[in-house]
Amino acid sequence: MTCRDIDGLIASYASGAPVPAEVAAHVAGCERCRRLAEVMGQSSQVAQPSSDQLKRIGNGILADLKPVRPLPPAGVLWSALLLILAAGVTVGALALGTAGWQALSMLQRITVFTALAGAASALTLSAGRQMVPGSGFRVSPHLLVGAVIGAIIAICATVFHPHEEAAFVSTGLMCLRIGLECAVPAGLLVWLLLGRGAILSPVFTGATAGAMAGLSGLTVLEIFCPNLNRNHILVWHLGVVVASVLGGVILGMIAEYSGWRRIAPPRRGGA
Repeated sequence: MTCRDIDGLIASYASGAPVPAEVAAHVAGCERCRRLAEVMGQSSQVAQPSSDQLKRIGNGILADLKPVRPLPPAGVLWSALLLILAAGVTVGALALGTAGWQALSMLQRITVFTALAGAASALTLSAGRQMVPGSGFRVSPHLLVGAVIGAIIAICATVFHPHEEAAFVSTGLMCLRIGLECAVPAGLLVWLLLGRGAILSPVFTGATAGAMAGLSGLTVLEIFCPNLNRNHILVWHLGVVVASVLGGVILGMIAEYSGWRRIAPPRRGGA
């Protein structure tokens, strides 16, 4: 028998329960297993807490408990996050105009905005689950953010075409600034809403919130900016998403290392 075979039987051996003869022979001849059996035998002899000690521990825990407001159902959280993004896009489009929308072909409109809507839905669903500990994920949050960015890059690279642009940097920086100005308010509202939950991984949640905010800014740019140069869109428009994700990660790291935590509220409603 190997040490791996013995590990599951060490507890029985240490407690004095009957074990096969080959197990006892192995433990007697193996220093590693013999030490493990001795440690487990000593731990089983440790005195259990008295009833008074258990009562004091229980009273200490109960004294620190505070009532909290339950989270809304998952569907409400998902709708609220989508509403924040939609409001940011609406305000940006009303303020800046729709020249970009007019410049797009019908195929480009359907492809780009369907992809943006699907990405926003997936990210908001993931963000809502990150508010509630124990919620399952079909795709890990950080992988989802990477997949969303990769998919949008692939779609934009397919439906747009490159051409020469004399003012590539100057016009690009203007779009980057506008996109970030639209993304930041949406990101802050998303983060405030997510902060009502119990965020266990602020860095991942920050990246998700940043991606959502970046999508809001990117959508505004696709509606506003009539520049259909593929390189302009890939560098400057999608640069808004990348910069927003990095900003969300930094915000999450600050929250992580400052010890910021939220107590998990009781949950009501479906998953």
